[in-house]
Amino acid sequence: MIFEIVGQRLDGSQNVFLYDNETNRLSIKYTGFVFEFQDAAEKVETRTPYRAFSADEPFGKSKSLQVLKIQLGLSCNYSCEYCSQRFVARPEETTKRDIDQFISKLEHLEFQEEKGLKIEFWGGEPLVYLKTLIPLVKALDEHFKSWSRKPIYSVITNGSLLNDEICDWLIENQFSVAISHDGPGQSVRGPDPFDDEKTRLAVYRLYRALRPVNRISFNAMLSRSNTSRKTIYDW
Repeated sequence: MIFEIVGQRLDGSQNVFLYDNETNRLSIKYTGFVFEFQDAAEKVETRTPYRAFSADEPFGKSKSLQVLKIQLGLSCNYSCEYCSQRFVARPEETTKRDIDQFISKLEHLEFQEEKGLKIEFWGGEPLVYLKTLIPLVKALDEHFKSWSRKPIYSVITNGSLLNDEICDWLIENQFSVAISHDGPGQSVRGPDPFDDEKTRLAVYRLYRALRPVNRISFNAMLSRSNTSRKTIYDW
């Protein structure tokens, strides 16, 4: 696929580039100039050593974790056209009745406080599972209560279910929050939470609380109806 990229300098002048993501070829649209990578002999090796693996020599599994990803389920209140989960078979839904069994499985894993632990909560839309998420976080707090530096919690949400009560809970539990929003291309994703006054004010409130500590972001998806990163940024 060929992408057209508009670059703008500080003085307002622009240049248009063409990028082929299949060949990794970058060129200037109007002159045809093609950017070439410098000769390999001139490159400074910055990659760290790695261990190759194959079907005959696969990696072994490790019980030592620094990132724990918990998928609460695939249910979502949106139906994004480009969602990679749209055609995935739906597993059995999780409920708060599963929490004790899940916590017991953590005993078979290894966590090191000095290295830290990030716990990510995934969906579908994670806030659809709020009745499971709240007691699950409480159980995780209890499991790691001996740690002086508690695990970092994070969640990715479309933002449509945010309200003052949920925002209070996210702030109190020191969550990092990523809000999926496509700016001017939001119609492809679904309803715009900024169109609802209560939801919009809740998002603003959460942003004001988490932005000073760098724990909130807005993540936009580039699609065929939402191609300009600058337009998204300006929005």
